[in-house]
This record gives sequence, C-alpha cells and structure tokens, in this order.
Amino acid sequence: MALDKGSVKNAISEKSTEFIFKLKNGMEIARANNLKDFVFRVKEIAAESLEYHTYNGHFGSWLRYFNRFELAEKIDSLKSNGERLREDILRIIGKI
Repeated sequence: MALDKGSVKNAISEKSTEFIFKLKNGMEIARANNLKDFVFRVKEIAAESLEYHTYNGHFGSWLRYFNRFELAEKIDSLKSNGERLREDILRIIGKI
C-alpha cells in the first residue's frame, strides 16, 4: 500500500517526521520523534487518542513512512478499543 501523505497531514508534523498525538477535537496532547518515543507515548496517552489515530489510519501511515509495512498492516487491522487497544498496539510493536 502506498503512503498517502495527505491522509496523515494532521498526524505528522510539517517540520519533521514526528507523530502528533491528538484528541478527536484536534487538541494536541503529545509528540513522538521515533518508534521508541512512540511506544512511550502509547503507554501514557488517553485511549480516546489511540482510537482516533488507529481507526483513521494515522498510525499505519506514519509507520509506512518509515518502511514498517508489516507493523502498519497489523495496527491498521485492529478493531479493539480502550485499554485493550493500547495493549494490542504495544504487543504488536513489542515484537520488533
């Protein structure tokens, strides 16, 4: 799947490739500069933000930007929510 940079316009900073965690209302709540930082943020941010980014394909698109296609596909396929979604994301990324 090709990266559609327009689909992550609101999730990737224009100045760098950092991921910008937001709530559904657009409020920025955290940023991640790399995968290690991403994991740290996933552990602490609101589940609402995880759901917003997962279901809109933002996480998958960001991972594809770094050629992490397998991780992107697995995260894009998640259907869980709340704390279960957090656990699923961490389980998938923990396998790298």
